[in-house]
Amino acid sequence: MASKTSAPSLRHLRIERRGGFAGLPATADLDGEALTAAQRRALDSALASANRAGKPPPPSPDRYHYRIHTTDSQGVVSTVEIAEDAMPAALTALCQSSLP
Repeated sequence: MASKTSAPSLRHLRIERRGGFAGLPATADLDGEALTAAQRRALDSALASANRAGKPPPPSPDRYHYRIHTTDSQGVVSTVEIAEDAMPAALTALCQSSLP
């Protein structure tokens, strides 16, 4: 009988925001377990889309551009880049509450 292996859990999340009118960068480090189920689904979807799409489009002038790095419980790091206008609502709320 084969044993059932669970998927690695999200351990750490780093959000970097760049661009905007003033161009000031901001960074936040979060515990992966603190994400809501909706935020985790949105993040998983964004990571999967980025893996299918390849290189992200260049950011629009005076708009925010986000880079999200995740580290799972096995130490695997994944990164997704998302333009402000393509950010899922659940991740927008996370960014707004986490970044200065």
